[in-house]
Amino acid sequence: MRISTEKVNIEAAGDLTLQAGATLDAKLGTAGFFPPQIATASLPAAAGVEGMVVYDTTDNKLKLSNGTSWETITSS
Repeated sequence: MRISTEKVNIEAAGDLTLQAGATLDAKLGTAGFFPPQIATASLPAAAGVEGMVVYDTTDNKLKLSNGTSWETITSS
């Protein structure tokens, strides 16, 4: 399946105005973002595309591709 559009607005109900500067604007109230889930051993070796986000099911952590390696997203 391929969906091609410039901007996407996902909203449970209410105002469908897209946040300025956003390509994807999801306002779902009580729902969260569910990123693709993948085990460490299955992560693309080349780290995929810079900016790609996945949930590593081996480490139980969010990972972000910098274009050459996977970095764990942490809080300070």
